[in-house]
Amino acid sequence: MDKRSDTIAAISTPQGRSGIGIIRISGPDAPELINTFIKSKFNILSLPSVQTRKLIHAQVVDHGQVLDEILLAYMPPNKSFTGESTVELNCHGGRAVLAAVLECVLKSGARLAETGEFTRRAFRNNRLNLVQAEAINDLIHARTKKAVKAAWRQLEGGLTSRCTELRTVLFDVVSEFQAEIDFEVEGSKERWIEQMKKAGAQIQTMLKSAEKSRYLTQGCWVVISGPPNAGKSSIFNDIINIERSIVCDSPGTTRDHISEILEIDGIEVRLTDTAGLRETDDKIESISIERSRQQVNSADIVVYVLDQSTALNDHERKEAERVIAENGLLVLNKCDLEISPTMKAFVAKCQNNNNVVIISILSNYGIDAFLDKLAECISNKTKSEEDPLITNIRQTRLLESAKEGLLNALNAIEKDNKLDVAMYELQKTIESMSEIIGEISNEEILDSIFSKFCIGK
Repeated sequence: MDKRSDTIAAISTPQGRSGIGIIRISGPDAPELINTFIKSKFNILSLPSVQTRKLIHAQVVDHGQVLDEILLAYMPPNKSFTGESTVELNCHGGRAVLAAVLECVLKSGARLAETGEFTRRAFRNNRLNLVQAEAINDLIHARTKKAVKAAWRQLEGGLTSRCTELRTVLFDVVSEFQAEIDFEVEGSKERWIEQMKKAGAQIQTMLKSAEKSRYLTQGCWVVISGPPNAGKSSIFNDIINIERSIVCDSPGTTRDHISEILEIDGIEVRLTDTAGLRETDDKIESISIERSRQQVNSADIVVYVLDQSTALNDHERKEAERVIAENGLLVLNKCDLEISPTMKAFVAKCQNNNNVVIISILSNYGIDAFLDKLAECISNKTKSEEDPLITNIRQTRLLESAKEGLLNALNAIEKDNKLDVAMYELQKTIESMSEIIGEISNEEILDSIFSKFCIGK
C-alpha cells in the first residue's frame, strides 16, 4: 500500500489528563472507517454530505461496551488541514480513554501516523509550503510570545513572498540573458547588474536576521561569572526571585553550575550561576572552575561580577575588559563598601561605558538599573533591520547558497562579461530560493524536516 494515500490516525493532544483529548483521522477511508465503532443518531456514512465542521454527538463502542461519549467533526478534502477527508474525535482527555478509542480506530483499518505525517500530507497536497510547514513546528514549540509572532509571520507567508519576489526578478534577468545568447537581442548590462545587486542586498538583510531569529526559537543563554564571593549567587537568586543558589561567606561554595529558565523581554532565557574563577588545589573545585570557563566561552551573554571592595588583579581586569568588548555586562557589586584603589582606577577608566553597572545586593542599590541593562543586552540580540524571516539552519544554508550564486553571476558579468556563466549561476540561485519554500525537494530532506514534528501533527 502507498503510505502516502492510506488512512492514518493519532492522538493530537499531549498525553496526560485533561478535559478533552483529540484523535485525528485523515485519509480516503476516514468516514467509512469510523462507522465500525461509532454509535450515533446521525448516519455516519452520510458524513461527506454534512455541513463542514458540524459537531456530531456520538458514542465509541467496542464489542457492545461504551468506551466514551464524544463529539466528532468531519472536514472534506478541500476544507481540511491535510487536504484529505479528515475526522476529529473529541474525547475525554484521560490517557486510558484516548488509548482505548485509538485502538478502535486502528483495529478498524487506520494506520498509526508517523511523526509529522499530517503536516507532511498537507505539504504534499499543496495546503501549505515547506516554510509554512516548518513554521507550524516552530509554533508548537514556541515558548514565548515573540516566538509565537515569528512563527505566525512565516505561516502568513513572510519568507515565502520574499523568496517568490526575488525569484521573479532573477527569472526576468535570466530570460534576458537567454534572449541575448540565442537571438542576439541586446539587453542592458547596467540594469542587470543593478537588479542583481538589489537582490543580493535583500538576501544579505535576510541572512542578518537569521542570527536574531535563533534567539526567538532557541532562547538566549546568560552565564553569571566572576571570582568567588563577588556576589554571583546572590544576583542569580535575586533575578529568579528564589533562593536557588547557596550563598555563604566561604569562597568556593558553588561547586557546579545551576540554571533556571525565565522570560526576559519576550525572550526565553537560560540563566546559569557558575563556580567562582580562581586558582585552587582542590580537585573537585578545579573541575567546577573548568566547567565554568567552558560555559563562559559558550554563552550568548556573560554577566561578569566583581567585588569592588577587593583589589583587582590582572586576570580579572582582562576578563572584565573582554566581557565589555563582547557586549556582555560587567557588574561591580558591594558598592556599600569602600572601593579598592585598583578598582577605583579601573572604574574611572570605564565609567562612561554603558555595559558597566554598579550595585549592592546587600542594600538593594542599583538592582533595577542592572535588570534593565540585562534586558537591554538580551533585547539587542534580537534587534534587526526587519522582522526575522529565517528560522532554521536549512533556510540559512540555502540562502547562503543563493547569495554565493548571485555573487558569482555578478562577477561573471562585471569582470568577464560571460552571460552563459552568469545565467548558470543565477539558475543555481533561483533553485536555492525554490528549495527554501519546497518547490524543489527530495525525500531525504523531507524525512529530516518532518521527523522533528510530534506524532499527531
